[in-house]
Amino acid sequence: MSKKKKNRKENTIMVVDEVIAIEKEKEETFKNLSTDLEEIRKFDGVTGYILRNDQTALIDLEDPAKLVEYALLSSKALETGQKLPEILNLGPMENILIQAGTVTVICKTVDENKINIFMKKGTDTTKILDVLLS
Repeated sequence: MSKKKKNRKENTIMVVDEVIAIEKEKEETFKNLSTDLEEIRKFDGVTGYILRNDQTALIDLEDPAKLVEYALLSSKALETGQKLPEILNLGPMENILIQAGTVTVICKTVDENKINIFMKKGTDTTKILDVLLS
């Protein structure tokens, strides 16, 4: 009876190739989202956006002095938006729309990427979501 010998090196290469492919896919998703956000940034009423994942962040704000405030708002909004549907048994969150004072914020998660788009109150959000969902 002969024993079959497993080629560990071959298995390791396959795993490494899969990890590299997954990382490239994540990078491609981030790049596509950043391109979409650059287009959205040109829309009338849009004042900026934050795109982030575990490794990278891309920020474009009309008023960079408010970066900390916007980052805190977006982080808390996403956190709350993910907990609320669980508590109320509504299913997963797709989009969060916040309107407060003169500002509207769209929060969305795509794969591991968190997107926050800031705009003036009254801006057409359907056009923005159409770009993100296409």
